[in-house]
Amino acid sequence: IQNLANPVGGPGITVAGVCIGSPTSLTASPKDPSIDRYDWFFGDGQALIDADSTTVSHTYAAPGTYTVTLRIYNKCENPVGVFTR
Repeated sequence: IQNLANPVGGPGITVAGVCIGSPTSLTASPKDPSIDRYDWFFGDGQALIDADSTTVSHTYAAPGTYTVTLRIYNKCENPVGVFTR
């Protein structure tokens, strides 16, 4: 049994740096010690699976509107949330 914290402010994705050809930084928030894995889907066909960090970077090759999806898993490998931005 794993007790997941329910931090104030709720989950989310913060984005910084949105220039084509340059890395875009994406940060999952808030950081929760009960989360063990982050699967990032960048909306352009690329993904980073089994990331162990709340912050990742991705470079978009073309201008456009992209939907970023983050799936988080607890230490038991159970999905505990899906967030989209």
